[in-house]
Amino acid sequence: MENRAALASLAVQHWKLLRALKRAIERLPTEHVDKTAGQHRYFDKQLKELLAKNGLLLVEFEGRTFEPNIPAEALNMDEQDGNDSAKWIVAATIEPAIVHDMKTLHFGKVIIQKAEEEDADVSRD
Repeated sequence: MENRAALASLAVQHWKLLRALKRAIERLPTEHVDKTAGQHRYFDKQLKELLAKNGLLLVEFEGRTFEPNIPAEALNMDEQDGNDSAKWIVAATIEPAIVHDMKTLHFGKVIIQKAEEEDADVSRD
């Protein structure tokens, strides 16, 4: 179990690095975009395959309804208006969750926002 926890922690850091690379690709000169984007896809695929081989799942939350049962902490919950009846959606995943056999090894971190009226009844799972 200790090895899985270490792998989960490493996976979260790798995921963060991939997100930074994705943002950097948007700023690259056109002649470098294709090669670097290909490397990004390859590293992302490698991460997911390694996790799958070890029975781990990386979970991102963008667009999902924020509910108490998702394995993530809303970093900006205290900034919300305190309206418990409001529907919230995840605007951004700051850190993904890592799950093994329905047990959370690493809780995610997210930013939430109030759902728009048309999105309030839809959960994108």
